[in-house]
Amino acid sequence: MSGSGELLGSTTSALLSAAGRTAVEQLPLIRDLRSGPPLLPGDAITSLDVDIATRLASLTLADLGSTATRLSLVIDPQYGFVLQGEGEGIVWNAVFGIYSATIRPPEMLPGQVRLLRSLLAGRERRIGWVILADGQAGTFTEPGVRPPPPPGASAEPSTAPSATPSATPSGSPVAP
Repeated sequence: MSGSGELLGSTTSALLSAAGRTAVEQLPLIRDLRSGPPLLPGDAITSLDVDIATRLASLTLADLGSTATRLSLVIDPQYGFVLQGEGEGIVWNAVFGIYSATIRPPEMLPGQVRLLRSLLAGRERRIGWVILADGQAGTFTEPGVRPPPPPGASAEPSTAPSATPSATPSGSPVAP
């Protein structure tokens, strides 16, 4: 992939040398579970997705204070970016979420990483899922308990039109 997010070639290309294939195997694998056609050489990944994926894929177990033995990154259609930790007696999923340039900007990610580190500290084996709302608010479930997906959440753009705002205020009327 180029610095601008353009896919330059396939990791399974016959043109990739043995040394190149070995180098590719050392790179973090990011599984994108969103629907849509697979990326082909020349296709581009959004700069926002490149930014978030690069930041999350560069994390190490030490960065998180984790005793897991393996980290992997998934882009889930309901939860967005999910970092997974696995090891002996350890299986957790940290939901970083779906990002946008304005509502959930990538600048919130360092705070989310700090929060994840503090939530894992001393209880990593008792955590199943961590939901990182932002850099200061998060919650977790026990192992084996998958949280419900956020209502209407999707890591894919919506094609449905937005609701038209009402001219009438909602809620109960206020008496003078």
